[in-house]
Amino acid sequence: MWHEVVGAISTVALAAIGVLHVVWGFSPWPARDRDELASFVYSGPGMPSRTPCLAVGGALLIAAYGVLAVADIWPQVGPHWLYRVGIWVLTSALLLRGIAGPLLSKGAGREFARWNLIAYSPLCAVLGLCVLVVAQ
Repeated sequence: MWHEVVGAISTVALAAIGVLHVVWGFSPWPARDRDELASFVYSGPGMPSRTPCLAVGGALLIAAYGVLAVADIWPQVGPHWLYRVGIWVLTSALLLRGIAGPLLSKGAGREFARWNLIAYSPLCAVLGLCVLVVAQ
């Protein structure tokens, strides 16, 4: 039962973050402009263009589906090994981002560094642990 609950919660979080990245491909919402948005969500100068935002958003939405499928909430389409590899890649990426996240704050703008330390990195670490539960 926990497997499914954690899978569902992880899926909702991944899908919401994915949709937000897709939105950022077209709009700076909730910021006034792309420069303000970049100061909060991106450590580099300026905001990435539409293509990287859509690519990250799409990858997160695919990952959300993968978690649903591995948690046996939604049917798997395609080879089982692909889901197993995908869930472990996702787990590794989220945990790595969560643990190494504070390093991303070095040299970054004040707003991004603050949000990265209090929200983005901890969220990635928690999501990584949740996906790890699903992967087991």
